[in-house]
Amino acid sequence: MTRIESLLAVAVVGAWFSACNCGNPNSGTDAGVDGGDHIGEMNMGSDAGTHDAGAADAGLVDAGSVDAGSGDAGGFDAGPSDAGTPDAGMVDSGIADAGSRDAGIGDAGVRPAFSIVVTVSPAGPDNGNMATWGGLLQFILPADGGALEEIAGIDAGLVHDPVAVLFKPETSELFVANRHGNNSADGTAGSISRFLYSSSTRTFTPNGSILGNGLAGVHQLAFSPVDGELFAANVATGVSRFVFLDGGYVGNGMIADGNTRGVLVSNNGRRLYVTTASNIIRQFDLDAGTELTALTLPGSPLLHAMRAYGNDVYAAGFSNGAIFKLHEAADGELTLIDTIVSSDPIDVAIDPTGLELYSAGHRASHTIDRFALGDGGSWVPKQTYPTGFSLGGISLLP
Repeated sequence: MTRIESLLAVAVVGAWFSACNCGNPNSGTDAGVDGGDHIGEMNMGSDAGTHDAGAADAGLVDAGSVDAGSGDAGGFDAGPSDAGTPDAGMVDSGIADAGSRDAGIGDAGVRPAFSIVVTVSPAGPDNGNMATWGGLLQFILPADGGALEEIAGIDAGLVHDPVAVLFKPETSELFVANRHGNNSADGTAGSISRFLYSSSTRTFTPNGSILGNGLAGVHQLAFSPVDGELFAANVATGVSRFVFLDGGYVGNGMIADGNTRGVLVSNNGRRLYVTTASNIIRQFDLDAGTELTALTLPGSPLLHAMRAYGNDVYAAGFSNGAIFKLHEAADGELTLIDTIVSSDPIDVAIDPTGLELYSAGHRASHTIDRFALGDGGSWVPKQTYPTGFSLGGISLLP
C-alpha cells in the first residue's frame, strides 16, 4: 500500500499522527550538542522535574512570516500489548497525514476540532541538566480555526527530556522520543515512552517504554508505511530499528551511523531519509541495506525533523529559519520545490484538511507558527502563538 493510500485509510477513520525530534547540535557545528541557547525563559516551577502546563500565553499574536551509550540488543515494551499488529497500510511518519490533498479531503472546508501536542525541549547542551527537562504541551484548535486553547498535556515527570512525538492511530497511542540529556544524565542512554490517548477526554495514560537496541539520545521517530517497522534516530550513533512482536517492540538492528536527527520512510517503503543536523539528507536503500547519494540543501540549516503529506516532504532547519518543501517521486527521489520562512523551525505538522501548516520553534523563538495554504500551493503566514518554551516535536491528534 502506498503512503497516499495509507493517508486515505487514516482519513476515513478521522485519525492522524506525527513524529518529531529536536536537536542539540552546536549553533555552528554538528557536534551532537546544541550551543548554550535560550532556555532562560523556561519556568519549570519550584519542582524542577515538572512543567507548568498553564505557563503559555493565553492568546494568539498576529504573525509575520515569520539533540550515549546503548542498551541491550533487543528493545522491548514493558507495558500492555497493542490492540493489533501494525498492518501494511498503517502509518506514515509524516505529520497529520489524515488527509491527502490529492483526494480532495477537506474540500468542503469543514475541519474537525483537533489537539496539537508539542514537546518542551531545551536546546543543548543545557538539556544535559535534568532540571531543564520539560513535558508536553497540548492545545485545542476549534473546528472554526479560532485561537488555540491550552489544556493539560503530559507532565515532565512522565518523560525524560522529550524531543519528538509520533502518533499511531490503530492503537490511539502516542510515542515520545527521550534524549535523556544526550548524555545519559539519569543513567539511561535513550528511550521511547508510550502513552494511550483518549480523544474524548484528550488525556494520556502511560503504556510502557521501549529500551535498548542502541537507543541513545533519541530524536525523531518514524514508521514504515508498508510494514510498520519503527525507526528511531539517535543523536550520535545512527538509527535504531524495531518490529512489533508478541505485544511489544523488539530490536531489529541498526542502520546508518554517526549523527542523526530526523528519519522518514518513503512512500514505497524502500528508502529511508535521515538528517544529520547539517544541510544534507542521507538516503538508504532498505531492501539492500546500502547508502545512496545524499541530497544537499542550500545554506546551513541544521536539518532536524522531516514530515510527509502525500507526495510532499517537509524538512525543518532551525538555524536558518527554513522549512524545505520537497517533492517525492514514485521511486523515492527528492526534489526541492520551495522554501518556507519560519521562526527557528525544528518540526512541522499539517492539519487534516491539508490547508494549514504548523511549525515548532526551537531555541530562541518559543513559538508555534501557523500558515495557511495560499494560491499555487504556497504557505502564507497566518498567526504566531507564543509558548514561553523552546519547543521540539509537534503532532496533531484527533
